[in-house]
Amino acid sequence: MKRKDIMEWGIVLAVIGTLYLTGWYRPILSRIQQGVLSIGIFSPNYSLDEPIPADFSMTLLTEEGQIKSLSEYKGETILINIWATWCPPCRAELPDMKELYFTEEGQSIRWIMVSLDQKMDKAVAFFDEEEYPWEVYQPAGNLPAVFESPAVPTTFVISPHGDIVVKQEGIAEYNTKPFRELLQSLEEET
Repeated sequence: MKRKDIMEWGIVLAVIGTLYLTGWYRPILSRIQQGVLSIGIFSPNYSLDEPIPADFSMTLLTEEGQIKSLSEYKGETILINIWATWCPPCRAELPDMKELYFTEEGQSIRWIMVSLDQKMDKAVAFFDEEEYPWEVYQPAGNLPAVFESPAVPTTFVISPHGDIVVKQEGIAEYNTKPFRELLQSLEEET
């Protein structure tokens, strides 16, 4: 290997190491994934082949340390997003979700943003910094089996009738016409 090749690899490794050690790789990867997301490559499966009954026994810890039960929102259209600050795909899909939130359809649903971060303060600070409009929750215990997923992020939509009608594992774009139409159809069912 030539001296020039060694220097080039050294610079590349130094840049990668610096990005990793400073934590800057997360926002950089997030921005790259936002660009890919905006192309429309990742679209959620807007409906399951067969709706799955939701388990309303899930308990959540609020930012203030209070325990809430998912059952408090039974009868509403609920969007549950399981995410983490350390997850670049999670960071990438949140701006699109924020845009959806400010649409008429987004206002008619209950948003449950469940952070898997070990420290709630980190998730709250991230939401505050990015000016996200939602309250941050953490699981207050184990997630019910129906909400478990090997992927982060994972998003669920529960109908007012109590069925999971969308389960999207991985990154997706939600502020789309088909997804807004799905939310409207759920609202019309009530």
